[in-house]
Amino acid sequence: MKTSSRNDGLNAYIYSKMLAESSIAEKENLKEKEKRILEDARYQAYLNDNRGINNAKKYSAKRTEIKTEFLEAALDTIFDKCFGNTNFDNTDEDNAFNQSIINNYVCNEGVDELLDRFKYKTKFLSELSLIVKEAGEEASQDLDIDSAETYVVDPTLKADLIDNIKGDETVDDITDTIRFKVSRATEDFVQKNVVDKIDIKDIMYNTKEKLDSVKTGDDTLDEEIKQEQTIAAKKSIRKISQRPHSIYEQMVINMTEAILCNDELKESFTLESGKLDMDKIIKRSTSCYTFLEMVNTLKLNKVDDKYIQEALNIK
Repeated sequence: MKTSSRNDGLNAYIYSKMLAESSIAEKENLKEKEKRILEDARYQAYLNDNRGINNAKKYSAKRTEIKTEFLEAALDTIFDKCFGNTNFDNTDEDNAFNQSIINNYVCNEGVDELLDRFKYKTKFLSELSLIVKEAGEEASQDLDIDSAETYVVDPTLKADLIDNIKGDETVDDITDTIRFKVSRATEDFVQKNVVDKIDIKDIMYNTKEKLDSVKTGDDTLDEEIKQEQTIAAKKSIRKISQRPHSIYEQMVINMTEAILCNDELKESFTLESGKLDMDKIIKRSTSCYTFLEMVNTLKLNKVDDKYIQEALNIK
């Protein structure tokens, strides 16, 4: 009986210990579960916060993208009208180049910076800034923060903005002024180059006559005289090529030099005959110069010596 009592007591002790250990393990498991739940909740909150931040960034980026698209459309419409009623029959490639000029300008300056600056420049730019902002706001009305990336702007809104600018008589007056300035620059370029070619041709003709007439009877002396006359002719020709150039002329020169230094560009501007496509170079130069006159006429930027030098830095 005593042995049985001892066994019962031992069993009770072991059972009690097992219960205690089981209870401790259960509490530990519960704590671990609560910890995991808390960590999962914190992680989910982190994901939600970051998703919200990312969505907010995408929403802001889309709004900026819309404003940029509308401002580029507005400026490109004005720029395109500058080529109306001219001798330049722009191809799709030419139009794409002109579009890239506008896109690069807005990208480099910043859409918000431009729109804010326009408000205080001129009456025309102030109105342009207002209609672009209003069009952008209207295009962003249905923009949702959670699906900004996939949002598509109603194309009729941009079409309406373009029609509005095309029908503005002030735009007609502005583009007429720009066309006149560009026309004057290109005509001056053609006339000066014609004169240069005539002058160079005269120098070469007169030099040939002088060389042919050198007959002193002394071959060594004849050769010295011919060398002197040849050097003098080269100096005269170099003087013509180094005369002061207009901004438009310098653009043509710089673009030609840039093309000659770049194999990829050179291939694009070379005819089947192997000669440089000067018509294409002049077209591109005219586009760059037209935009410079547009910037100056509209007062988009302060066109000073520094700005002109940057415009001439064609790469």
